[in-house]
Amino acid sequence: MDEMSDLPDPIVHQIMSCLNVSEMITRISTLSKRFFSIWSSYPVIVFDEMTFARTLQGRLREDTIKDRFLDHIYNLVLRRRIDRVLSEFRVKANLGKIYTDNRFDSVIAIVLVNGVRCLRKGKRLAKDPYI
Repeated sequence: MDEMSDLPDPIVHQIMSCLNVSEMITRISTLSKRFFSIWSSYPVIVFDEMTFARTLQGRLREDTIKDRFLDHIYNLVLRRRIDRVLSEFRVKANLGKIYTDNRFDSVIAIVLVNGVRCLRKGKRLAKDPYI
């Protein structure tokens, strides 16, 4: 068994709080077989379009990256367990095209069912990078 699997969930959640969703998937999932069950109980989810785009930079057109970003949010939120309370859900992105997409509407509905306490969505701004 891997060492991360032996840690209590609150400690793993603390480690996860230092990473964005993409980093969690690539780093923790390779370290721990328990990752997806731990992730599904993590109370904060933050999606950052710029971080996501950097992973695909040079490989796809900008409009394709936006579409992949929406798929990424939608698929990961669908995998999260409904029985776990979600204390915070944030999307850091230029939301112009996202607002008109059915996937985004579905994601918002799912996080509301999860009892989200803080829902933040907005444009990433230089003076306030954590919207």
